[in-house]
Amino acid sequence: MPSASDATGDPVANAFQAVGRAMIAVTTRSLAGLDSDVTLPQYRALVSLVSLGPQRTSDLAQELGVAISTATRLADRLVSKGLVTRSRHKGDLRVTWLALTSAGKALLGEAMRLRRAEISKLASAASAATGHEEELAAALNAFAEAAREPVDAEWWSRWRQCDDAVDGVVVADGNTGSKPRSS
Repeated sequence: MPSASDATGDPVANAFQAVGRAMIAVTTRSLAGLDSDVTLPQYRALVSLVSLGPQRTSDLAQELGVAISTATRLADRLVSKGLVTRSRHKGDLRVTWLALTSAGKALLGEAMRLRRAEISKLASAASAATGHEEELAAALNAFAEAAREPVDAEWWSRWRQCDDAVDGVVVADGNTGSKPRSS
């Protein structure tokens, strides 16, 4: 069990721990502001489907750090809510691909806008307190890249494109998609 002595003498790691807790709170509040019952794990799955593009269930499980059966149940819930769709690849119909629906894209976009509004207020206060806005932004972007997360402009670019089909995936209408999977 962790104890108070588990805090390290590393001020950067300690600061990121605190920021991480704050971001979970911001995300929780943004989800509460929506007319949906999306959980934090479901939200993270939706974000992953934008960040990395449509994914196989096994890839989503790996990205989320959960068992495939857990990712399957999570996907079942998102499909039943109309936020994610399942498709089969024409080359291997055993493989299930997950992608956002337009409703999932809209919900995630609104959640991100709510988060952005609160984060902007917090960032303004932090910048005013330190006077180092550019350095703060550079450090946070470097952290995001180290965590394999796209920076904000790239994420929104992917969000705008996330409803495009994946190459070789048979979509609900029987047509085949033409967009390669992002990596």
